[in-house]
Amino acid sequence: MDARALTMADELSQLLAGTPGFYADPGGYARGLAEIERHIGAAGGRLQKGSPHSICLVHGLRATATAGPTEAVRNWVAQVRRKAGQP
Repeated sequence: MDARALTMADELSQLLAGTPGFYADPGGYARGLAEIERHIGAAGGRLQKGSPHSICLVHGLRATATAGPTEAVRNWVAQVRRKAGQP
């Protein structure tokens, strides 16, 4: 597993942890999601928000989710950790 992907997974996990749920705080969610998108874009990746699913593509790994863009990012983080043999 690429060390850059593991570092990105840790950074995205921290950003996700600081992002409130959409229904709890819509403005906070929007700000958190914007920061996550900037972080992914700075690494040359992209976060595609859409219907029926959202897509997170960074460092050659792709993850999707039907529950929204933050879930696609969570799935991407889980995939990186799984491929690296981390729990």
